[in-house]
Amino acid sequence: MGALTGDTRGRSTPWVRLKADGRRAVLRAAAAAFERHGLVVFPTETFYGLAVKATDDEAIRRLVLLKAREATKPIPVIAASRADVERIGPVPAALEQVVRAFWPGPLTVAITPAGNWPEALLGSGRDIGVRVCGHTLARELAALAGGVITATSANLGGRPAAARTDELDPELVRQVDLVIDAGPCQGGLPSTVVAVTASGALEVRRPGAVAASELARLVGYTPRLRTAGAGARR
Repeated sequence: MGALTGDTRGRSTPWVRLKADGRRAVLRAAAAAFERHGLVVFPTETFYGLAVKATDDEAIRRLVLLKAREATKPIPVIAASRADVERIGPVPAALEQVVRAFWPGPLTVAITPAGNWPEALLGSGRDIGVRVCGHTLARELAALAGGVITATSANLGGRPAAARTDELDPELVRQVDLVIDAGPCQGGLPSTVVAVTASGALEVRRPGAVAASELARLVGYTPRLRTAGAGARR
């Protein structure tokens, strides 16, 4: 396991490489970081993300502080499996068809939580954006963290998302607890965010990797596009 230069707390940031260190070593390092309320940079099918246990209030506070994230802006999550999604809340019937078609993959769906979840995940809204990620390691990390991890992009507020670890902001790297280098992510567009309107129709809150035309093909009509900027999750 390699290390980067020390962060502001005077320690080095562990850096594990999936190909060089092996999957077991990577998962052990991630499990240890989660137990310490740690922040973990990890790969997804689109960009590198920033993971903490989605039920860990202390870790979520650290994440919000690091990214200088507005309290009204929700934090999306990745679930290890469909069963873990259902722990958050039921998938709306209107989304069932698209979920079956695009999970695992870059499709985030808005779900009304059935239990108590950290308020930062909801922001100013009433739902949580969740997906089952198409990257196997991301799902394994979620399983290690109790089934759900945060999936906000690994960047500081207002800066570009990183598809490679050499694109990560050095200031972010200094303040996280682990960086998992799994090689380049696909990049391109972030996950598409969808929800169900009060009338029961499919709505695209954020265009992304799953095109609206693909959604329309499944549901039989063109989903409404929500006003730009409203409900965006990254």
